[in-house]
Amino acid sequence: MELEKINSLIIKNYDYFLSICKRIYYPNSKDNAEDLLNDAIVKVIENKDKFQENTNFKAWFSIILRNIFINNYRNSLHSCICVDNLFLLDNKLTPYYSVEEIIGEKD
Repeated sequence: MELEKINSLIIKNYDYFLSICKRIYYPNSKDNAEDLLNDAIVKVIENKDKFQENTNFKAWFSIILRNIFINNYRNSLHSCICVDNLFLLDNKLTPYYSVEEIIGEKD
């Protein structure tokens, strides 16, 4: 599909997609909802040739939104370190060291 047609469909349905992001995926964070929508717009433009004309654009876009949200959620699960035992942490994180010793510099 041509870029102009995709752009017009995105602009026409922008508020609808933003409301989906706010209501379903990020009800407590407008910024995250807008980031999700922007990521989806980029993905749609990158894959504009995969969209078949005379099919449901809203459904196609909504699936892309959902998949990006799921991927972001999965990535966020792996971004934190959970430690059951504090002894597994580096000794430099204990209160026995001063800030200067940890950083290696003096202010």
